[in-house]
Amino acid sequence: MARSYRYLHYDVFTDHLFGGNQLAVFLDGRGLPLEMMQAIAKEMNFSETSFVLPPETSDTDFRVRIFTPDEELPEMDDIATSKPHEDADKEKDDE
Repeated sequence: MARSYRYLHYDVFTDHLFGGNQLAVFLDGRGLPLEMMQAIAKEMNFSETSFVLPPETSDTDFRVRIFTPDEELPEMDDIATSKPHEDADKEKDDE
């Protein structure tokens, strides 16, 4: 059975349209195993593909797993991509 996944498409690390790296932010990564997240990232073929997940600790609003087409990236605090993840989390809550 086919399943659809909602995501947002961003252009990051730039100050002008179509000048940066593409970033896909999947609004709800719950239930997706690591292998599926990696397969989606490979299919998207963007610089980064991220999956928003529920927080693991009470001092955060959400957590994010970030993948390139080839591998999962270690957790990081990246100012340039944190805004899209915050926006994605808010949009998910508005649904």
